[in-house]
Amino acid sequence: MAPVAEVARLLAGFRRHLEDRSAHHLGYGYPYNLDFDFAPLAPFLEGLCINNLGDPFVESNYGVHSRPLEVAVLDWFTRIWDLGPGDY
Repeated sequence: MAPVAEVARLLAGFRRHLEDRSAHHLGYGYPYNLDFDFAPLAPFLEGLCINNLGDPFVESNYGVHSRPLEVAVLDWFTRIWDLGPGDY
C-alpha cells in the first residue's frame, strides 16, 4: 500500500474509533455536549491547535492555549449569576 493511502486508511480507522467511543462516552470528570455545532467557530479556529487543559488561572510553558478565553467565559457567567469576584 502506498504511504499516502496507508495514512488515509489509518486516519479513517481512527475516526471510526473516535466516533464509536464518543457514542458511549459520558465525559471525563464531567459530561460534555458531543452534539455541539462548531461550524460557526471554524473561521476563528481554522488552522489553529489550541490547548485548554489545566487550570485557566495557572500559567503554563505551552503558549498556544485558551486560558484568556476560558477566564472571559467564567467572568461572563459570574456576571449573569451575580457572583462576586473569585466565587467561581
